[in-house]
Amino acid sequence: MLKIAVKLYGISPEGNYRDELTGKKTGKNILYMKAPLAELAKELRTPEEQLNKRAEIIRNKLFKARESRERPSERDIRRTLSIRKFGRHVQCVEAWPDDGEY
Repeated sequence: MLKIAVKLYGISPEGNYRDELTGKKTGKNILYMKAPLAELAKELRTPEEQLNKRAEIIRNKLFKARESRERPSERDIRRTLSIRKFGRHVQCVEAWPDDGEY
């Protein structure tokens, strides 16, 4: 099952997520469907129906794990979004051409 989850969601030991400001990998994985199930079934040489059943089991386990996790407060979410927005503004300022006019 682990092999299928890794292939299905693009998980890697070094992480697949890059920090928005630095562009460096963070060691964290953001789960996403790397390819359609039909394509993955061919790659894994597994019948698509069987892969679909296993994928459903994996999704259910992931949702159960997610439900047991403590949810961030609304205040923390707003703070994170504000910091992210500020970081994007900093990137824009750093990327601004310095032609001496200002």
